[in-house]
Amino acid sequence: MIKVVSDWFDYVYYRSSLTYRFFKDDGNLSPTMVVSLIKTIFIIDVGALLFYMFTDQVFIDSHLGGGGVAAGILALLILLLDYNRYKGKFEALHEKWKDELNSTRSLKGFLVFLTFIAPWSPLIIRFIMNDDK
Repeated sequence: MIKVVSDWFDYVYYRSSLTYRFFKDDGNLSPTMVVSLIKTIFIIDVGALLFYMFTDQVFIDSHLGGGGVAAGILALLILLLDYNRYKGKFEALHEKWKDELNSTRSLKGFLVFLTFIAPWSPLIIRFIMNDDK
């Protein structure tokens, strides 16, 4: 399972890199930041869900001090790990996926888009269902 998730984030990095390269940014940091942000938000979402399951409190409403600092440290740690993981890896990933069928590329592109949107859904739902008006 970990290999599947790891391979999927490699693919998200690859597609993000292609997009950034299309706009003439051939650096490694921008797509790495995108992937790291998605991973960080997913981890926070899962942590908040587990917190809710075991305490019956909404994570945001629990007034836990230092949550933002912990999230920032987590994001920085993931960014450093991902930067080292993806440094110089674009060409190898490009060789792996350059001959994808257009139908496969389109489907995976849609799934990459959902990967960008999904981590934000708990925050969006929380905003929409907010009773404090």
